[in-house]
Amino acid sequence: MSSIPALAIHTNRFNYGYPAVFMTILVWSGFFLSLRAGANSALSVIDLSLLRFVLPAFCFSLVVYRSRRKIQKVPIKYLLGIIAGSGFPFFYVGATGMQFASVSYGSLLIPGTLPLFVSAMAVTFFNEPFSLHRKLGLTSIGIGIAIIISTSLINFDFLQLKGVVLFLFGSAMWAMFTICMRMSGLTAIEGAGLTSLGSLVLLMIYCVVMPFELHMFEVTLSELAIQFLIQGVCVGLIAGFCYGFAISRLGAEMTAAFGSLTPVVASLIAMVIFEEALTSITMLGMAFICGGSIFASQIFKKRG
Repeated sequence: MSSIPALAIHTNRFNYGYPAVFMTILVWSGFFLSLRAGANSALSVIDLSLLRFVLPAFCFSLVVYRSRRKIQKVPIKYLLGIIAGSGFPFFYVGATGMQFASVSYGSLLIPGTLPLFVSAMAVTFFNEPFSLHRKLGLTSIGIGIAIIISTSLINFDFLQLKGVVLFLFGSAMWAMFTICMRMSGLTAIEGAGLTSLGSLVLLMIYCVVMPFELHMFEVTLSELAIQFLIQGVCVGLIAGFCYGFAISRLGAEMTAAFGSLTPVVASLIAMVIFEEALTSITMLGMAFICGGSIFASQIFKKRG
């Protein structure tokens, strides 16, 4: 069975994957905040999806057309994994989960547990070595997840538990994208273009076969403009490219580990904007998940 392609390391050059991944963290934080704002407004998931995918699909269409022969050579399972793992299916799961749980939970569980699912897939499907760093890091992530879930069970908040389950499922989808993107050999901009166009097609199919509602004309122009700026421009154009670029330069697991810093940034902003309080139990779970994510990536071992 084939393994995940190794990265060529150039120690004498500045790795532009680092600024790319930190830009991704900032945009991701805005992404979760905008989803929460959308859940609190009249905007539906389909409204948010249109704002998210229409502009990137239009902007990246020429890139996809020019790279169509290269894309056609990629195994279909990787193409489907890229579209489903970061496109409309992932977005739908994340936006739905945000209707039941807080920003801190969403921003913590989706990027924070990403190394758990990436490592699990790497070990299961690609026979990657399961080192002590991974074992300790993933154990820490598991403890953090258990702490988060326990708060919902203790308080009998089953809606929040539903949101937690959706966030974990979304993280697994994003891990699938991370692995498939690495295996496909596509560039960051090709992956972003494929995701946007494929998602727009899936969104149109969904609108044909499923009942849906549009409420974007019922909200203020300023709210619509903010959502369009964050979802369409920042997430659709900037983050899609930056995350794919970071994977190509840093590798799937290290990129996932840096992504675990997202909940810290997003939660602090949510405390100001949405007045979401961080309980001591939530902060404890966050510490276990963030610390475990960084440790599982073996980032210290690689630099040692």
